[in-house]
Amino acid sequence: MLDIYKIRYQLKEHPFRLGPDHRFSFDHPSYANARAYLKYAISQCEGFIAITGEPGTGKTTLIHGILAELDKTHIRVATLTCAQLDPRSLIEMVLTSFGLPRKEGSKASLLSELEEFLIKQRRSGRHAVLIVDEAQGMSPDSLEELRLLSNLQHDNRLLMQVFLVGQEHLLDMIHAPGMEHLQQRLIAASHLEPLDLEETVTYVEHRLCHVGWQGDPAITEDALRLIHKFSEGVPRRINLICHRLFLYGGLEHKHELVGEDARHVVEELHNERVLSPGLSSGDFSGERIEAEPRDAEAPALSLPRKGSFVSTEQPEQRSMPPQSEMPSAESTQQTRSASPVPEDEGNKQSTHPPGEKEPQPRENNESPQAESEEPAMRSGQDGSWRLIMVLALLAGLLLVAAIETDISDRLMGVIFPAPVGTSSPVSSAASSPEKKESDPATESGISVTNTTNQQPVEKVIWKGTIQRNSSELAGTAAGLDSLPATEDELKDPGNR
Repeated sequence: MLDIYKIRYQLKEHPFRLGPDHRFSFDHPSYANARAYLKYAISQCEGFIAITGEPGTGKTTLIHGILAELDKTHIRVATLTCAQLDPRSLIEMVLTSFGLPRKEGSKASLLSELEEFLIKQRRSGRHAVLIVDEAQGMSPDSLEELRLLSNLQHDNRLLMQVFLVGQEHLLDMIHAPGMEHLQQRLIAASHLEPLDLEETVTYVEHRLCHVGWQGDPAITEDALRLIHKFSEGVPRRINLICHRLFLYGGLEHKHELVGEDARHVVEELHNERVLSPGLSSGDFSGERIEAEPRDAEAPALSLPRKGSFVSTEQPEQRSMPPQSEMPSAESTQQTRSASPVPEDEGNKQSTHPPGEKEPQPRENNESPQAESEEPAMRSGQDGSWRLIMVLALLAGLLLVAAIETDISDRLMGVIFPAPVGTSSPVSSAASSPEKKESDPATESGISVTNTTNQQPVEKVIWKGTIQRNSSELAGTAAGLDSLPATEDELKDPGNR
């Protein structure tokens, strides 16, 4: 059973034990009031104290919690669960509860032995306390015998204090006719009340948080209302229903316990005659529960609620799902379009100035650490983009420089043709040698070759930078020869 709490819900231990455990004590108003009375009575070191309540309301848990807080070096406690005992058997049980060996003898000898023990405790600085549980089962004679035991004195001080713990009619027995002497010894009496609805929710929350609950499973308001209704606010019945509910949820792999789950568990307990056998089948309908009036300003009754627990563990790092499991853009768009938009959302006006991005609310699974890492990641990405842009700009400048150099070479080749006499591929590219015609300009020192009779060369490369046709070169030379001579050139042909 513990594996369900540990494996399924990661709880440290069983939160809904049926036995009394003062570690889980819940200070609701009547419980806190009873505890205050007990502390006061113990400080008085005398008299009777009565604690009453329905079965399962926490009377024994209250007593054990008080005793756990006391200094054991100054108090000696004996606990006695009462049954139908005669006065002599009662004295024997008191001696045994204080740890004294059981001896045969008369009632007077037993009383003398008990008195001697109590005096020894007083001289040692210890206060003797006798706790009688289930005291409503005692006979009037046994109650009177207890009163006589509480009258034992030493140096004008009472030697023993008695706690009577029992159900409601214990007070009726104490106030019955003929019990006036016991009534006068009663210095404090308190009654433990059942829990109301909000106290029931807080009680369940308190016990879960005590064992490391972090919100799994969640419990809806309908389920908690059913728990309160059929437990009648008695803590032991609350534990019974919640224990069975968590067992059912663990076996069904549930991480949220709803009203139907609680109703199923209550019906099972009812059929087993474990819980309120007098309830009829009509009590299991949810109509009365849903119709109960609720204050609009009342706190939320579902669990977990804000402030239910404080997690001391680091949140788990969630890995990205596989690509096949990630939703597509189309399915995401369909989901958004299908989701209803609240009316208030459309009317909500942004309070942020224009041009600024409105902050998005933090998701439940995002941690403050992830938010602090996000600016660093963005700055790293910005730096990478800047480096890429700088490199692209440098590459563009180099490309522009190369193109400008090539264009300059082409322009120079057009304006200034290759002179004759240089090693040009033009002369070597001719398909067949032809006899060159002499020209008067040649004799005058002008190195121009007329290649009009040569076969045109398809492609000529000068200085590796420009491609031209040999016929264009020949035309250029002919154009130079046809220019009219100037006056100086006529006087001196060598200048031509």
